[in-house]
Amino acid sequence: MDSTLILNQALDAARTAWVGCDWDTEFGDRNQNLRGLRSRQAKLAAQATRGAESIRWWEACRFLERMEQDARAAASLAATAVAQWQRGDVATALNHLDQAIELESTYHSPQVYPLLRQLMVQASQPAASSS
Repeated sequence: MDSTLILNQALDAARTAWVGCDWDTEFGDRNQNLRGLRSRQAKLAAQATRGAESIRWWEACRFLERMEQDARAAASLAATAVAQWQRGDVATALNHLDQAIELESTYHSPQVYPLLRQLMVQASQPAASSS
């Protein structure tokens, strides 16, 4: 299969794999599990509650907004990396993927962008010659 096609498929999979909180959390003083929640949902909860509970939901909303923004930034870095790889600038492409991995590692163990990086490295290596 064509390396460009493989990398584009891996990029599409990575962009949709990490968009928000998809793991168990213990957020805040009540150890809220934010798994599966989006910032807009936390905002609705903050608006629907009062007092300390509302404050906790606003904090969760801000945390989820930052995470969602970082997930979008990582996806953008990865897309740039694939475009750079296609132009032959492998070193810069790998640097951008490393930045995407760093963003993801802020929240959990990187899972989506390391695979894309591995595929890019493999696709950049000269094919083994058969003797």
